[in-house]
Amino acid sequence: MNIIRSFQNKSKTIIYSIANCANPKEQKVIDACIAFARSASSFALQNLDGGNARDIAKKIYGDAFDAPRLIDAYKRIMGLIDSRLKIRRETVFVSEDGEEFKEVLSSANPQTNEIIVYDSLFSESVSNNKRLTPNAATILHEIAHLIGLKSDANFGDINSAECLQNFTLLICGIIDESELSAKNDIENLRGQNGELPNWVTQPRAPKGTHEGGQWIKEGAPTTP
Repeated sequence: MNIIRSFQNKSKTIIYSIANCANPKEQKVIDACIAFARSASSFALQNLDGGNARDIAKKIYGDAFDAPRLIDAYKRIMGLIDSRLKIRRETVFVSEDGEEFKEVLSSANPQTNEIIVYDSLFSESVSNNKRLTPNAATILHEIAHLIGLKSDANFGDINSAECLQNFTLLICGIIDESELSAKNDIENLRGQNGELPNWVTQPRAPKGTHEGGQWIKEGAPTTP
């Protein structure tokens, strides 16, 4: 069953469709994630010429930083939101091999132009005492995949949805640079031992799965 949902984000009315209807509480979580994607993209566009933004961009993208391409990506993200996102609610992420990953929050399907959200997204908080958590960026990341950012490299790739979401989280003040460094260190640890460490912001699902590296649930302990 498909329903059309709308909500007000400042002066902007945002409309999206959702299949396999989520309940009202879940819809508010989706609303918050979409609102963050729209507002954060607008904020990044307005502040990209600032010295702080350029410094952050260099730390995320290195020599691959390309301001016009990043500007274009944010404009396309906003355009996709404004043209009515397609969301589908499913229980659990299933890889192409049929393996279930219950920790995955969301994924993107470029063939159907859909974002799929799973049970785990709604067991995590997108805000804490009215402050957004990194979980709020999950739909931003998936929209980045839908507009063609295929990579999930965490540094030095202008075509990376991971780099775009990290830049956005930093410029919006959701995480700071020390947290980003810890996050990238955790990704390297996963490659060494094959297991998923816990961190205050969510790591990514195992590489090699369908659409690789999707958002997963955050862990309780922080990295020393």
